[in-house]
Amino acid sequence: MSSNQHHAPAGTWQSPLTAETLAGASIRLAQPCLDGDRTYWLEGRPTEKGRTVLVMRDADGRVRDLTPEPYDVRSQVHEYGGSAYLVDRDDIFFVNARDQGIYRIDRRGIHCVFQQDDQRFANFCLDRTHGRLIAVGEAHVGDKEPINQLVSVSLSDGTLSVLHEGADFYSSPTLNADDSSLAFLTWMHPNMPWDSTTLHVADVTAQGLSAVRIIEQGYAAFSPQFGPDGQLYFVSDRDNFWNLYTTDETGSRAVTQLDAELGMPHWIFGMSTYGFLDADTAIGVASRDGLWHLCRIDLRSSTVTFVDPWLWTAVDHLAVTAEGIVCHAARPDHVDSIIRLKHDDLKHVQVLRKASDFALDDSMISRAKAITFGEGQSTAYGFYYAPQHSTTKLPAGDAPPLIVLVHGGPTTATGNGLNARIQFWTTRGFAVLDVNYRGSTGFGRRYRHLLQGQWGQFDVEDCIQGAQYLIDQNLAHADRVFIMGGSAGGYTVLSALAFTDFFSGGVSSYGIGDLALLVNDTHKFEARYLDSLVAPFDAELYRARSPLYAADQIRVPVLFFQGTEDKMVPLNQAETMVDALKQNGVPVGLEIMVGEGHGFRRDDSIIRLMNLTLAFFLKIMGHRSPSTDALSLHNDTV
Repeated sequence: MSSNQHHAPAGTWQSPLTAETLAGASIRLAQPCLDGDRTYWLEGRPTEKGRTVLVMRDADGRVRDLTPEPYDVRSQVHEYGGSAYLVDRDDIFFVNARDQGIYRIDRRGIHCVFQQDDQRFANFCLDRTHGRLIAVGEAHVGDKEPINQLVSVSLSDGTLSVLHEGADFYSSPTLNADDSSLAFLTWMHPNMPWDSTTLHVADVTAQGLSAVRIIEQGYAAFSPQFGPDGQLYFVSDRDNFWNLYTTDETGSRAVTQLDAELGMPHWIFGMSTYGFLDADTAIGVASRDGLWHLCRIDLRSSTVTFVDPWLWTAVDHLAVTAEGIVCHAARPDHVDSIIRLKHDDLKHVQVLRKASDFALDDSMISRAKAITFGEGQSTAYGFYYAPQHSTTKLPAGDAPPLIVLVHGGPTTATGNGLNARIQFWTTRGFAVLDVNYRGSTGFGRRYRHLLQGQWGQFDVEDCIQGAQYLIDQNLAHADRVFIMGGSAGGYTVLSALAFTDFFSGGVSSYGIGDLALLVNDTHKFEARYLDSLVAPFDAELYRARSPLYAADQIRVPVLFFQGTEDKMVPLNQAETMVDALKQNGVPVGLEIMVGEGHGFRRDDSIIRLMNLTLAFFLKIMGHRSPSTDALSLHNDTV
């Protein structure tokens, strides 16, 4: 150890990553696209109270905002939204969060195309031939379940028309080159879009749609697109992994046959993992064992060539046109960014925008290590982050405290990109395990379906077996293992604390304590999700799987964070759990984020979340922090 290094207990290390730095320098990047020589993307800005801004970068590298205050580009269809803007040959449209109206940007400025209080929109395509926008519409009438439809809005007079209805959900409308055919996806309760969808194709007329026919059903179809050759392409998991398919006069056939995922779960609109350079070539990204790989697909020979080396192994969105390739991606030593690639040299990466400007020296970065644990059907995956600091080490012989992170969904996945929130912990002496438990995506349909009927059990088991794997290698302290997660991850946290005695404490953000309460209170998109995750509603089973009714078994401190405007997991979920723990004498805290929804967008909320969570863990370990006094726990015996 060099003379400028010293030993110190975990949690007491001086980190350059303060909560204020993390929140103030971080933005949420989303949905990049190309239109000619211009690149567009969305930026969610915590310092502007979470406002989402449409940004453009021109061919000369000049970057400017296209949506000034008070505009906020965000759709609320399915509550999660996505695909809230469209750029098509310089025509720009977006959804404004406050009124869910459709707005257009042109030389005159920004003006409203259509707005109606009970209507929401997402996932646009532009039908130039007939002078209209086509979109997924969602009508909210009284207290009834919202009605989802495929709709059009006339650009000449603002008339709203229904093109297709009758399905519970719609997504992914896409037109062919001459606007004569429209492809789109539908699905019905109780399916989720990663379980079973129906892919339709219809003829487009001035009056609407005709000759609607089914191309694929019974599997999870994803991202239909018409190629330059006029054929329809789509991704399907009919053979376990999401692969690329195309249609012709004989039906559909597989273009790729990879043991990797060319798709992802359709939580938000507009997700994309492939696109066309020309009639013979597509560019795609495929996930294998949790890592994303860039590839070139020969559409005629079905040959797939992976780019090697490819360092950007955490990919969220890929957009491809004849003019270029743009991607939202991260790598273990680089935060998520909007990057642009060259057609003729896919290894050449130009970073257009970074999600965070925090400066963390290379010697301070903890890089993700992919690990596999368990055996047979119990095998699961994760990324391990060791404590890392340029001048500070743990005392000799000490193993670090471990924070087990549980991603939401639960049908999503975690990646290995540089994450400032994880580095917040590792630069303070904590180890982190980010778990891709059974049910996560990126490992095939069969792995994803292992969680069916087992939610609250297999995910908990995997978090424990991953932590135990690290403890056995002296990479984590057996008596200082914490668990933390949000939404569905919060449910796993509470289940782990209620039904096992493995963890030393837990943090639940907008987590679920009562499954029956969730069924009654949640939004349409997830209203039947528990049918597959647990079972069709059974009062006795739901009670047995609900942490609320096992709260008397929780013996360790718990900290809750909850937004007042959360439509997916309402505030009463946290309040009922906290009340039960208070009565049982368990140290418990509830931090209510006024004005926040499902996920915290504002900088002050993020600062509060990080500082109080740090204070909570330090308090359990017997240390103090500047935020300790701000932490309020009932039954504070810690």
